[in-house]
Amino acid sequence: MQAAVGFLPSANRPMHFFLTFGGMKPYCLSRIFLLFVFVGALLLGAACSSQKPTELSFELLPANFTPMYNELPATVYAVNSQAAWDSLSKRLQLQFAENEMDLTGYFKTHTLLLVYAGWQRTTGYQLDTKALTQTGKLITVQAKLFTPGEGCLMADMITFPMQLLAVPKGKKRTYSLQMQAEAKACR
Repeated sequence: MQAAVGFLPSANRPMHFFLTFGGMKPYCLSRIFLLFVFVGALLLGAACSSQKPTELSFELLPANFTPMYNELPATVYAVNSQAAWDSLSKRLQLQFAENEMDLTGYFKTHTLLLVYAGWQRTTGYQLDTKALTQTGKLITVQAKLFTPGEGCLMADMITFPMQLLAVPKGKKRTYSLQMQAEAKACR
């Protein structure tokens, strides 16, 4: 079988590379290239999606504090040591309702996650962490933010929906927050 490569002019495309195989119609190299890219992308996608997310267990800890700094976005803060917790407490300007929590025992075996929904303009907001899933090194916190329903009478007061979770320690991890909002019916 003989092969030839050359240029093929056309009306709407001035020059194209083409490839012929012994008497067969010329094939445009750009189409062959796109076919290889498409097949490669399918194979790569199959390889990347082979990691299935696994659910992680977590413990919900009492959050007896309120942040006084209200310009932070909804996010997850991961804390691995008492020094890191003290630093985050200062950064968020946490005000403790009772005596400060002693978390020293948790840091030996756990990472603490402060799931923070950002500041809200009224009362009636509630954060509920549904699940933690791990895919590779990424931990995704799946939470639901319950909001006051339409027409509910709420006190005008800045609130900070949050939850404090303890998860078993692991090697270097990245954390992300997926939060859905759902309106509650008025009581």
